[in-house]
Amino acid sequence: MGGFVLGVEGSFHLANITGTATSVHGVADDVMTTQVKTLATAVARLGFAVDNWLFYARGGYAGGKVNASWVDAVGGLQGPWAATAWHHGWQAGLGIEVGMSHNMVLGLEYNYTRLQTAAHTGIENPSAVDLTYNIGAAFHSVGVRLTVLFGGM
Repeated sequence: MGGFVLGVEGSFHLANITGTATSVHGVADDVMTTQVKTLATAVARLGFAVDNWLFYARGGYAGGKVNASWVDAVGGLQGPWAATAWHHGWQAGLGIEVGMSHNMVLGLEYNYTRLQTAAHTGIENPSAVDLTYNIGAAFHSVGVRLTVLFGGM
């Protein structure tokens, strides 16, 4: 026997999702690094349950703290720049869960997260120039989880 399942889920993650790029301008020595340090989500889940299996899609809000840094290693204005901003965005994904026993559920989930572009403003050293970069972040993730239920299924 099966049926449709609708629910909501919230989560908060500490993360270290990092991307790095090298500038193609000038002597190509400028290195920009972007790191998602925290991620919070509030999503809806819509699924279909068959016996002890649940197949679902999920989607909703995602927000994250993004650190950005830049280093210029060559030239007259050598030095670092760094800034942090909170980004709003969205997350969508698919998952499958199976009830292993009356109080344990094993799940596999894929998510795509897109954090919107936000302005990061910081002072470049040693020039003391205030620089603003517009930075966004997008990434894929796959997770496995084991859920322990209190009170049974």
